[in-house]
Amino acid sequence: MNPDELITCKSCGQPKPLAEYPSHPRSKSGHLSICKVCHGKRISAGHSVKSPSDIQVSNPKFAGLTPRELISSLREIITELKCRGYHYKGELSYLHKIKL
Repeated sequence: MNPDELITCKSCGQPKPLAEYPSHPRSKSGHLSICKVCHGKRISAGHSVKSPSDIQVSNPKFAGLTPRELISSLREIITELKCRGYHYKGELSYLHKIKL
């Protein structure tokens, strides 16, 4: 593949040269199908830490639960996913501040 050839990013739809795409050894072309900018946005969005209130706002199923109940619900979901064959890799942490 010619390095000066323009390829359209599957995420943003902009045609960019091959140098604007991160390399990926398992792909047919040797590069990802999304550009470095879009790939960086996806990576940073995936690593953002959500607070319990963010989860409750984005999913009405969890609205009105106390933080302890919310964590218990999330553990149940993780257990269900494990039973279905999904592997959960990550960390769930909870910090509760009390001001006196």
